[in-house]
Amino acid sequence: MTTPYYEKFCEPAAVVTGFEGPEKRLEIDFKHNPATFNGLRDIPQSTWQEMLDFAKCTIISHTQNEYFDAFVLSESSLFVYPFKIMVKTCGTTTLLACLPKLLEIAQTCDLSVEFVMFSRKNYLFPDKQNQLHNHWDNEVRYLDTIFDGTSYIIGPMSADHWYLYLADYSDHSRVISPEKTLEIMMHKLDAGVAAQFYKKDDTSDKDKFPGVQELIEDSETDEFNFTPCGYSMNGLAKQAYSTIHVTPEAICSYASFETNLSLPSYTKLITAVLALSSLAPSLLPSSLRRLQLCLQLLPSPSILMGI
Repeated sequence: MTTPYYEKFCEPAAVVTGFEGPEKRLEIDFKHNPATFNGLRDIPQSTWQEMLDFAKCTIISHTQNEYFDAFVLSESSLFVYPFKIMVKTCGTTTLLACLPKLLEIAQTCDLSVEFVMFSRKNYLFPDKQNQLHNHWDNEVRYLDTIFDGTSYIIGPMSADHWYLYLADYSDHSRVISPEKTLEIMMHKLDAGVAAQFYKKDDTSDKDKFPGVQELIEDSETDEFNFTPCGYSMNGLAKQAYSTIHVTPEAICSYASFETNLSLPSYTKLITAVLALSSLAPSLLPSSLRRLQLCLQLLPSPSILMGI
C-alpha cells in the first residue's frame, strides 16, 4: 500500500523547550448543497475526533447553537458550520495531515470545495515542528498536492511575518464575502496578566476568566483552564464565533484572539482585547494603521494584527 504523502513528514518531533503558541489555521468553505441542509453539522463528534487524530489533538468540550458547533481542543479550536469548517491548532500538531480525512468527510455530505485558506504566523521554535510543518515550503508543497492555490508571505522575514495559502474555486471569485476575520496575536505578555493563567488550587477546569464573555455582546463562552497553565475559550454569538488561546510561560508567552464577527469598526473590540492583555492603549493607533495596510494587501477579507 502506498504511504500517504503527509506520513513522510510526520516523524516524531524533538523535545520542545517552550510551547509553540502561534497557531496553524485551516479554513475551508464548501459550495452550498440544498440537498444536505445541515451539511457538516450532521457529522458525529467521534468522526471529527478521527480527523483530529491525524493532527495529534483531542476534543475537550463541545458547545453549539442553531448556526454552528464549537469544539475546544487540547490544542486550540474547531468550528463546524453546515458548509464551512475552521480548525486551528498550536504546539507541534500536524494540522495539514487531517486534510485527506476532512475531504473524505465532506464527500460523504456531497460537498465540494469552494475556498481554502491555510495560514500561520512564523514560529518561535520552528526546528521543533514535525517536518510537515517546519518550513513553509513543505506546507505549500503538500497543499499543492491537493489544491491549486497560491502562497503569500506578509511582513519582513527578519521579524514577525505571516504565511498564507489560498485556493479559490468559487463561481464568482470577484465577489467579496461580507464575512471578515479578525486575528490578534500577542507575544511577551505582561507578567501579571500571564500569572492569572496559571491554574490555582481553587480553580476548576471550567471557571470563566473575568471580562471574556463581555467582549462580544450576547456571547456564550466555553472556557477551559489547563493544568498547570494555559487557557482556551470558544465563544458563540449567533452566526459569529470567537476564540482565545493563552500560553503564559515567560519563555514563550503568547495570546491570540480571533472572531468572524463583522463590525463597521473594530476599535472598541480591539481595545477591549488589548485591555485584557494589559497592553497600553497607546499601541492602538499604530496597530490600526497596520490593520488598514493588511486589508489593502490581503487577497481575502481578513484582518490581521500582530503585537
